[in-house]
Amino acid sequence: MLLAGAGVKGGVVIGATDTNGAAPATRPWTPVDFGASIYHALGIDPETTYFPRLPRPTKIAEGQVIEGLFA
Repeated sequence: MLLAGAGVKGGVVIGATDTNGAAPATRPWTPVDFGASIYHALGIDPETTYFPRLPRPTKIAEGQVIEGLFA
C-alpha cells in the first residue's frame, strides 16, 4: 500500500516480506490496524467505546495503531 499526505512520513517502509515477497517476515498489518491508525491520526482514540443499537459496548476500532506511519 502506498500512502502520501495527511501527515504520513515520506520515504518510510513499514514491515518486511520474505525473500519471495509472498508472506510477511515481520508483523502482518491488517486493514483493521490501518483503520485504527487513521482514527489515531484524526485525534480519536481507537480504544474509545460506544454503545450502538445493541446494549453492549463496542470499540471504535479493534486494531492496533501502526507506529511510525505518521510524522
